[in-house]
Amino acid sequence: MLYHLAPSDLCGERLHPLNDLRHLHPDIYAAEVRKYSGREHVLERRIPLLGDCQWVDVIFLTPVSPTQQRELYRQAELPPAPSFRSFVIDVDVLDPSRLAAMVWRNEGWKFVPFDAGLLVVEPEQLLPALEYYRNCREEGTRPLRFQRLPHILYRGSIDVSTAPFADVE
Repeated sequence: MLYHLAPSDLCGERLHPLNDLRHLHPDIYAAEVRKYSGREHVLERRIPLLGDCQWVDVIFLTPVSPTQQRELYRQAELPPAPSFRSFVIDVDVLDPSRLAAMVWRNEGWKFVPFDAGLLVVEPEQLLPALEYYRNCREEGTRPLRFQRLPHILYRGSIDVSTAPFADVE
């Protein structure tokens, strides 16, 4: 299973990459792009495994459940994020030719081909994120929620009309 934070401002029944939102819902695009303030260069990052598309052409999913994410925040002694409500997306409904992964290895992000084995997250794979969250707490900075967690990238939009929610209280 994959997870995507459920947007509070979702219009319709599809998740769209930022480049699509720019034209479909300019107001939502503007709000989402603000999250990259100070990191605008990331928006132009190339993803060679998906036809050399850009960061803004994919939807970012994670195999890390909202329960696991909340536990990492707790272990790092961070206040809980405002919401962990996420769509649960079955990887089998996605076109495999549009999937790639981004994993944290040796102090940096690496793009790797998607493999179903990436859906199983071992505890040691969460340690870089936990260390990052703890550093943010110590420095008094707000963490990027998905920093150093495994990412699954999907080039295109995703129908979430029948996707269940994974709610975490």
